[in-house]
Amino acid sequence: MQRLPERLPELQIRSGWPDAFSEWGRRWPRSNWQNLGSDRLCSHSTRRFPSSRHYVRTLLQQRPRWYLSYHSPAVTRRNAIHRRVRLKQRIVRLKESGHVSVTTLILAIAMTAVVVIGASFFLWKSKSTATRSPETQQSRVVHEQPSTVKSQASSKSSAQPRREMSPEDVFKLVSPSVALIEVFNESGERSATASGFVASANGAVITNYHVIRGAYSANARFQDGSTRPIEGVIGHDQYRDVAVLKVSDVGTKPLILGDSERLQVGDKVIAIGSPLGFQNTVSDGLVSGIRNGKIQTSTPISPGSSGGPFFNTHGEVVGIAVSGFRDAENINFAVPINWAKTYLHDSTITSLADLSKQNTVVKQLLGSTISVPAHQRRVLPIIVNPNQMSNPELEGSFSSGGGVGGQIRVMVLNQNTVVYDSNRTTSGTIHLPLRAGTYQLVFDNTGSALFPRSVTSDLNLRYVK
Repeated sequence: MQRLPERLPELQIRSGWPDAFSEWGRRWPRSNWQNLGSDRLCSHSTRRFPSSRHYVRTLLQQRPRWYLSYHSPAVTRRNAIHRRVRLKQRIVRLKESGHVSVTTLILAIAMTAVVVIGASFFLWKSKSTATRSPETQQSRVVHEQPSTVKSQASSKSSAQPRREMSPEDVFKLVSPSVALIEVFNESGERSATASGFVASANGAVITNYHVIRGAYSANARFQDGSTRPIEGVIGHDQYRDVAVLKVSDVGTKPLILGDSERLQVGDKVIAIGSPLGFQNTVSDGLVSGIRNGKIQTSTPISPGSSGGPFFNTHGEVVGIAVSGFRDAENINFAVPINWAKTYLHDSTITSLADLSKQNTVVKQLLGSTISVPAHQRRVLPIIVNPNQMSNPELEGSFSSGGGVGGQIRVMVLNQNTVVYDSNRTTSGTIHLPLRAGTYQLVFDNTGSALFPRSVTSDLNLRYVK
C-alpha cells in the first residue's frame, strides 16, 4: 500500500477527469468535500466517507481508471535549489579541469587566424618595398632627363604635387615652341597672320581652321627666327575650328597637352600669341565660363592671336585661342585642346591648295530672269560672315532687255558706299572680292520713266567654307 504524506498535497489531473475536478479546490471548498458521494465521483462504490482526507486517501489507494499525481510546493522549491547547486558545481568542475565552450574555442581560433594573416601581409609588403626601391630611384633619375616620355612625366606628376608656375615661368618654358603663322593667297600675297604651336615630335602644329581657310600656302616662324614651310593639313574640323598642320624639320620640342575637361570656372589661364604680328605676346586671365563646349575667358585675344595656345598654371596646353568681341571687353573664347588630339596621329597630308578647292562653295544669288518696273529698283541682300567664309567673291554675268535700248544699271553697295557700278548698260560681267559685312545688289531702272526692264543674270557668291 502507498504511504501518503501527512500534509494534503495539491492535486493535478493527468488524464480522464472532468474539467470541474481539476479545479475542485476552487469550485468545492474543503467543507463540501465530505458531501461528495459515489454518484458524483466513484460509481463503483456506494460508501460515504467520514472526512475529506479519508476520501482522497481512499481514491489514491484504489487507483481507478483515472490517475492523480501531486506535487508539493516545498518539494518543487527544494528540487529547483538542488538543480542550481548541481549546475554551479558542474561549472566549477569544468573550470578546474580546463574545459572551454565551443563558442570560446571558435573565437580564439578566429583571432589567431587574423593575427597570422596580418603578420604575413606586413612581412610581404616590407619585402616588396625593399625589392622595388632600386627601380624607384632609377625611375626618378630618368624623370630628370630631358628626354622624358609623356607617360613617365604623367606618372611623376601623379606621384608628386605639381608646382604652380607664374606667367613669366610659363613663357620662358614654352615660348620657343609657339609659332607665328603666315598665310598666303592664290596669287602668293600674304593675306593674314595668326598663331600656332608644336604639339608632337613629328612636326604637328595646331592652330585654328579659319586661320588656313582659303590659304594656298603658309609658313611657320619661330622665336629663334627660323621659318619652316607648312606641307599641308593632317586633320581639321571646320565646325569646331581646329586644324593640325604638318611642318617639316621643326627643331623644337613639343608642348605638353593637358586635359581641358579638368578646367573649371575661375581657373587661371595664360595665352601666348602674335596679335597684329607682334610675335609671342603673353597675357593672362581667368576662365569665365564654359559655353557650348567652348572656353570663355577674360584673357585678351586680338586679331593675330587666333590659334595660339592657352596654358594652365602647370605649363600644359588646355585650349586654343579663337576669337574675341570687339564691342565688349574681356569676352573671348578658346576651343578645348581635347578637340584637336584626335588628329595628331593621322598620316594623310592634304595640301592647303587642295583643301581650299575641296571646301569651295558657289552660292547662286540670281539665276533667273526678273522684271524691274520703270523708275524703280530691285535689291538683293548679300551677307559675308567672316567666321564662316574666306575669300568671298561676287562673280557672274547679267544682261538686260525691254523698252527703248534696254539698258539698266547694276550696283553693289556696302553701307551706302558704292563698291561696284556698271553704269547703264545692256550686259556686264562681275568679279568683285568682298570683305566681311552686309552688301546690297541693286538693279536700278530709275533712268527709264516708261518701260520696264527684263534682267537675266547668273550671279554667284563664291567662298571657302
